Amino acid sequence: MIDETAADLNTNSGTEDTPKVAINTTTDEQNNELRKAVISSEVTDNEQDTDSLKDKSLEELVSLANEMLVLTPKAAAEKLKVIKNVFYEKYNTAKNEAKEIFEKENTDSEINFKYEKSNLTNQLTEIDAKVKQSREEEKLRIEQEKKKNLATKEALLNKLKEIVSNDETLDSIKQVKDIQREWKAIRVLP
Repeated sequence: MIDETAADLNTNSGTEDTPKVAINTTTDEQNNELRKAVISSEVTDNEQDTDSLKDKSLEELVSLANEMLVLTPKAAAEKLKVIKNVFYEKYNTAKNEAKEIFEKENTDSEINFKYEKSNLTNQLTEIDAKVKQSREEEKLRIEQEKKKNLATKEALLNKLKEIVSNDETLDSIKQVKDIQREWKAIRVLP
């Protein structure tokens, strides 16, 4: 038994139900590779989003941003961030081009330049504010849920203390199991 080789240690012996399979001892390396793959796919998704957005007009970008309001607050914020980056890049380029044309055509310094699509930035700002508000509301709901869950778990602990202080019976065992089920059903805590 002491003479087992490293190869023998890296395989399971198998049973009727499970075949003999090599055990990989580099799970940390695999986990790191998996993390890198997930991160790179997220970056690729954002790049694809950015590439597909570059073909859209400013109005279409604002319309698309408005559609993000139906998503979960976190998803809406992430997608809106990508849309805003593309929007402002395109907006500033178009505004600068329009300003150059305006300055070439109008030598009168009394007339001020006003970009015709500046209302789109106001619309995008309103959408951004709505997404931020929904994120704040979501955080508030989560905090309230955490506090409620904490109070529920404290009440369960008090019930358990009461049960433990009494004699053990079949009924008390059932009550402890019920408390255990309730405890597991409670989700996040502060």
